[in-house]
Amino acid sequence: MSENKCHASAGHAVEDGRKRIRHGAYKDVDEALYQWFLSARAMNLPISGPILAEKAKHFAYLLQNTDFQPGGGWIQHFKERHGIVYKAVVGEAGSLDVDARWKWLEGTLPYIREAYADRDLYNGDETGLFFQMLSSKTHALRGDPCKGGKQSKLRATIFLCVNMDGSDKCPAFVIGKSRNPRCFRGAARIPVRYRHNKKAWMTLELFREWLCEFDQRM
Repeated sequence: MSENKCHASAGHAVEDGRKRIRHGAYKDVDEALYQWFLSARAMNLPISGPILAEKAKHFAYLLQNTDFQPGGGWIQHFKERHGIVYKAVVGEAGSLDVDARWKWLEGTLPYIREAYADRDLYNGDETGLFFQMLSSKTHALRGDPCKGGKQSKLRATIFLCVNMDGSDKCPAFVIGKSRNPRCFRGAARIPVRYRHNKKAWMTLELFREWLCEFDQRM
């Protein structure tokens, strides 16, 4: 059985004789990424180098560090600063936290929601839509070669929210890059709420805007 790999924290303490590593640039990004890392590891989530880089870019955007680029060097120094190493996960110790979460879902959560009707319980989440990406599979004649081209990376972020019994489906909150998308031109109204920014990402300000409007609907 192949071993899964993950990043694991080696602890806060600096070993005797270990050279002190200076703090890098973008301390706010560094601290935000480290706090996220600790939370993710507390839940036994596996974390790869590319995941660290993506989260670093996300925090840099939220913190308005627009010139930040988390190259391999920055990530490596981040790991050295915080004593983070790449280790293999052995055995089933990780399943203990999963069992605890299931106990919470099956025991604690039903107790909490007893006071609420299904129509008053909402769940929301965001997803990425690569709206120009072609399918990776196709029907073809047997023996015909199937070659693909370069895939488009244009994307939009969509935030969806609905209540538990499905009686209230909130309008989709779409975040793209274009201020005035071509597909909206000439439309008297659109069935979604649309906002834009350079990354087509959900930001703290946009989520706060959505949450305030959601609260007013209640």
